[in-house]
This record gives sequence, structure tokens and C-alpha cells, in this order.
Amino acid sequence: MSRSGENHKLKTDGFYKFLRHPSYFASLVSFVGFGISLNNWIALAIITTAIFTAFAYRIQVEEKVLGRIFRATICQL
Repeated sequence: MSRSGENHKLKTDGFYKFLRHPSYFASLVSFVGFGISLNNWIALAIITTAIFTAFAYRIQVEEKVLGRIFRATICQL
């Protein structure tokens, strides 16, 4: 379980202004590139689907935690 200190703030500028999870996005792009480098469309589809599914689940979990911790900030966005 994540803990939030009183000094923690939700980052809403920079990359986070446009993309809430830039590291997941960059990692997904990297895996897609790996799939393309294999020169096999089936491998690309399997890799992309598996990674996207795992990240989608993880992002959903993180969003719930962020929603509880930063409810007021999220409502202002």
C-alpha cells in the first residue's frame, strides 16, 4: 500500500500535463519497437497485447490510490 506524506503533491505540469503515466507509455513504445524488430506480426501482437494489458491493470490500481490521496487536486483539473 502506498503512503502519502503531507508534503506530497500531484504532478500536473510538464509531461504529466499531457500524459499521466509517461514511463508506462515509453515502456510500451519500447516493447512495440522490440516486437517490430522481431519482424513477426504475431509476436508484435502478443507482446503489445500482453504489455498493454499489464500496464492498463497497473494504471487502474495507481489511479485508485491517486484518487483517494489527491481527490481535491484531481477535481480541480
